[in-house]
Amino acid sequence: MVADRVTGKQRVSVLWEKLDIEMRGRADARSIEVEDRGVFLTQSEAKVWYRTYRYRLGGVKLRPVYYLIRQDDQSYWLTLTTADGVDLEVVKPIVDVILKRVIISSETGRH
Repeated sequence: MVADRVTGKQRVSVLWEKLDIEMRGRADARSIEVEDRGVFLTQSEAKVWYRTYRYRLGGVKLRPVYYLIRQDDQSYWLTLTTADGVDLEVVKPIVDVILKRVIISSETGRH
């Protein structure tokens, strides 16, 4: 799992559109499909949107899950990828539960 902070304030729909454009530039555009999408809240009331994609890149089938977490003026992209042979239907619910416990803080340092 990888996390990247989103710089600048942008609408959620714009961020998803930018991701779609970036993915289509890397993958076979005809092979990209959104397999699942949804939204939930963390315990600190941060909103989490997610999309599970399915596509081919260099002949390899990929099923990454992209999460967009937003609270106040802070947004983060999280990308979940799995190793070959790992069942996403087992891993994703576990990651969802962990993310529901996330607390986003503007402070730096240890918590």
